Amino acid sequence: MKKKTVAIVGRANVGKSTLFNKLISRPSALVSPIAGTTRDRLTATCSWAGLDFTIIDTGGFDVNMEDIIEKQIYEQTEKAIQQADLILFLVDTSSGTMPQDNEFALYLKKTNKNILVVANKADTLHKRQYINEFYKLGLGEPIPVSSASGSGLGDLLDVVTDILNPDHLDMTDEEKGIPKTRKAKPISIMFVGQPNVGKSSLINAILNEERVIVSPIPHTTRGVQTLDFKYKKKDFRLLDTAGLRRRGRKSNIVEKFSIDQIKGLLPQIDIAIIVLDITQRISVQDQKIADLITKSKINTVIVANKWDLIPDKDDKTVNKYIEYIFDNLPFIYFSPVVFTSATENQRVRKILDLAYESYQERFRILEPNAANKFLKWAMKKMRPTKSKGTKQPYLINFTQVRTDPPTFELKVDSKSTLSGAYIKYLIKRLREKFGFLGTPIKIELTKVDLSHKAVKPLIGDEDDNEEKEGEK
Repeated sequence: MKKKTVAIVGRANVGKSTLFNKLISRPSALVSPIAGTTRDRLTATCSWAGLDFTIIDTGGFDVNMEDIIEKQIYEQTEKAIQQADLILFLVDTSSGTMPQDNEFALYLKKTNKNILVVANKADTLHKRQYINEFYKLGLGEPIPVSSASGSGLGDLLDVVTDILNPDHLDMTDEEKGIPKTRKAKPISIMFVGQPNVGKSSLINAILNEERVIVSPIPHTTRGVQTLDFKYKKKDFRLLDTAGLRRRGRKSNIVEKFSIDQIKGLLPQIDIAIIVLDITQRISVQDQKIADLITKSKINTVIVANKWDLIPDKDDKTVNKYIEYIFDNLPFIYFSPVVFTSATENQRVRKILDLAYESYQERFRILEPNAANKFLKWAMKKMRPTKSKGTKQPYLINFTQVRTDPPTFELKVDSKSTLSGAYIKYLIKRLREKFGFLGTPIKIELTKVDLSHKAVKPLIGDEDDNEEKEGEK
């Protein structure tokens, strides 16, 4: 059975996003006392009494059509209404019926959709006695709720599920469309970057649908968009986030929410798409974004957007910019770089190709024999370096112990200490030999006491003795 869709509509600041968050039980939409905070239409799955349905949060319909962003907000609301099987028309009990409510009610009647009037902020008996005035809208009996406290939401959901499918309680799991086996999860990709670098435009170009509002004005996308998409028979989940601003300007509730939300999402993300405006200098903020991603040990793809605006390109231009990017972002030197133009639709789908290739590398496995052969090869290229004041390191064994991300265990003599520089050298050589495109690599050291064990180190006593003699 096809999943039904419910759209939450209403004028600005009546509590649509609060209701949306309450129904899906997680803070996906931004809730703020500032009118017009929700600019995109956000979607999520809601489950009640055995029925799953899609719920859409929209911006307010009371907009200034002369403003480019507000016009797009209205267009997004119209799309949600067209898509919906049921409309929840949210009104504010505290303010009563407003002229905008009456105008929008007339518009909704012409859609011939199922409509429920939901009287929000009816969190006391005193306030509930005023909901009768919403009968004037001509859309039936208003249902009193409080999005903030959750009061009345159970009754609302009972009505919603009865309208969407009156027989849903008698259906089998198979009729409900519940699979017998869990579907493989999609590859989660998050687009991050400073404001106005083109994140939303890139997603629009990939999906070929203007589902995320695009504007030349920074911070159009205030919530996190979760957009499922199939590419080359692979399931992706694309996330678009609000841009990260400078530290000094993020005290605003919108900015704080965006940054905290990105940090909270990182553990759930497979690949971060770091978007740069290649026409601008790489800034400290870009470096902080990359550092935030790097510390989370997730895969990365770098997108140098607005490539069409770079003048006088020749066969050396790409390499020059790649060198510039990694000079400024050295800790993600292993990331693939794609030069795109969202407006010209240049190489935007290459982002998904690289993302999938990188995702596969995250699960690359080296057999124990291959790993130890690699270590011997790397040591021939450069001998292990000791930390100051310690003996020459004995390297005993090298094996891969985990994937996601690839993690290796390097066993060393407990009486010697390997320098951090040599660990970095091994990681670079691993990439040179095996790839691991866009994938973080971890090497964990395990100290082994050789004093009572007949373990042959990969670097023998003769080399060590030569080193000691040289020190004398």
